[in-house]
Amino acid sequence: MASIRCEIDHQSGIPLGGIGTGTIEIRPDGHFHEGQIFNRGPWAKESGEAGSAEGPTPGPGTLLFFLRCQRAGGSPQVRRLGRRSDQHDLYHLPWLRSVSAIEFEGRYPVARLRYVDPSLPLSLGACMFSPFVAHQAQHSATPGFYSSFELANRSEDHLELSLLAVLENGTSRSPSTRPSS
Repeated sequence: MASIRCEIDHQSGIPLGGIGTGTIEIRPDGHFHEGQIFNRGPWAKESGEAGSAEGPTPGPGTLLFFLRCQRAGGSPQVRRLGRRSDQHDLYHLPWLRSVSAIEFEGRYPVARLRYVDPSLPLSLGACMFSPFVAHQAQHSATPGFYSSFELANRSEDHLELSLLAVLENGTSRSPSTRPSS
């Protein structure tokens, strides 16, 4: 008999980015949401002014992380470092699965994620943080954030590991010319 565990879809996380420079939010699902860059979204000025509310805002799929793990002489395992039910399609990239679970701890300006997948021979975690320095506005206003990954081999085998980050280029095409998905 199958055992299914459902949890609430958290609608908030930790904003990453320099103060006053735009942010993107990392949530417990391991994906980035509510990107407040490119002057798009409900917070933008009306159309025709300097900013525009037209076009998609950066959200899930804008920045993705993947892990490839291969034991010596074995087949590679590829995992998406995120958990969203809309990404599990058995007929599209069936070899690409998401990690089994994510343990999330968020305390501004730091988000810690521990990726759980018993089928992988390693433990994997990430620390994502904003360049926030108390009482130092110049350092705290650096646009961007840091991602630090920690991987530890739990097996006796030699492992070949790769991490991949995929970032959508939000400036390459106007929203009206983007292909529909």
